[in-house]
Amino acid sequence: FVLYSAVAIGGNSEEVSDHLEKNYKKDMPIEDAISLAIAAINLKSDEKDVKHIKMSTIRSNTKLLERVPNAELEKYAHTKEDKSVKKE
Repeated sequence: FVLYSAVAIGGNSEEVSDHLEKNYKKDMPIEDAISLAIAAINLKSDEKDVKHIKMSTIRSNTKLLERVPNAELEKYAHTKEDKSVKKE
């Protein structure tokens, strides 16, 4: 049983989970949560793209597990990069 809303498993999972715990907000839009997850995964990954990422979501209104297509992951990865560039 895990008490967190956002958690990572696997290699470097402790550091990635720490990143998620610090940046995840319960009321954040799903798009921002997906971007955060991609950034967290790439934080400790040798690959800095989404080709190695498999992601699914469960929306609260449908309670259905839905796979996030790679094209959509690409879009969210670029959205996160765009936000990072604007902050500098």
